[in-house]
Amino acid sequence: MSDKANCIDISFTKDLTSERKSLKLVEPMLKEIKQKFCINDELYYNLVITITEAVNNAIIHGNKFDIDKIVRIIVKCKNKLLTVSVKDQGSGFDLESLENPLSPENLLKESGRGIFIIRKIADNVVFNFLDEGTELILYFNLKN
Repeated sequence: MSDKANCIDISFTKDLTSERKSLKLVEPMLKEIKQKFCINDELYYNLVITITEAVNNAIIHGNKFDIDKIVRIIVKCKNKLLTVSVKDQGSGFDLESLENPLSPENLLKESGRGIFIIRKIADNVVFNFLDEGTELILYFNLKN
């Protein structure tokens, strides 16, 4: 990572429709962010995994494919910290009721690993359950 990423203060916002085809827009958006924020390949690939998972969850579970609802992504870079917010317009969920994807009975399930993966990759994850949706905030420390 270049030193340039340590001193810039940039914000980037993107609204996506709640359709599966919107997932195809995530990687090109992240390539643009990679260039603007001068991030390294390792962080870029971690962003692709985590943001794709977060957007997928927002479309499927949050907005339930309602094309009248959007998923808003806000990326900020400041003081060696990259912050990514993914917000849906759904009714929320019970974080405590999520099943452990590592439990033997869950290992072969096709879904249920997204939040687990996000928590393992991001440096910190915060869930905000709002009146008008759920916001997932991911924090990534930028290293020299």
